[in-house]
Amino acid sequence: MKSTIKFKIVFCLFLCLGFGFSVLAQTTKKNLLKIDLISPLAKTLSIAYETKMSDKAGLQIGLNYTNANNGNSNYNKISGIGAMLEYRLYLSKKKVCPEGFFMGFSLRMQQLSYERADYGYYNPQTMTYTTSYDKSSNIFVGSGISFGGQWIFKDVINLSVFGGPTYYLGADNAPSTLIMTNGNGYGFTVGAMVGVAF
Repeated sequence: MKSTIKFKIVFCLFLCLGFGFSVLAQTTKKNLLKIDLISPLAKTLSIAYETKMSDKAGLQIGLNYTNANNGNSNYNKISGIGAMLEYRLYLSKKKVCPEGFFMGFSLRMQQLSYERADYGYYNPQTMTYTTSYDKSSNIFVGSGISFGGQWIFKDVINLSVFGGPTYYLGADNAPSTLIMTNGNGYGFTVGAMVGVAF
């Protein structure tokens, strides 16, 4: 419970920091609001807001929400929220931020809760199973590097694709009855986002 409260406090500070930088950075009214097209495959909703800091740099704030029921795995339910703060360096010579090829450097936070149903003792008198639930919550903090491209069509429609490695450190709060998936270490993330420019 204490770890969840701490996560919420840090999560709010994380978002305030990102929005504060974005407000200070708005030398022009060039902003993007985007949604990820790939994350729903993992039963996750991911949205992002990017603002232009200069002709060659942008700042992006991302949020995601996961709520998945995985009946065929050890974990019947996985849910959680996450946030990302990413600095983007635009590399194209002929285009300026937020268009062209870019390299991103991000800080990430993710909270995931796991719940597994254990159908154990069978009662022949009532012909029912006694069901118990193992629950746990993990908090991950990490960073990543991404490479991608971003385009704006008709000065309104935004399309971006990206991918790159990530590294996470996790705080395992699992009870002894539940074997947690180790979230520590290297990973890889990909995305394709569509949105509007304003």
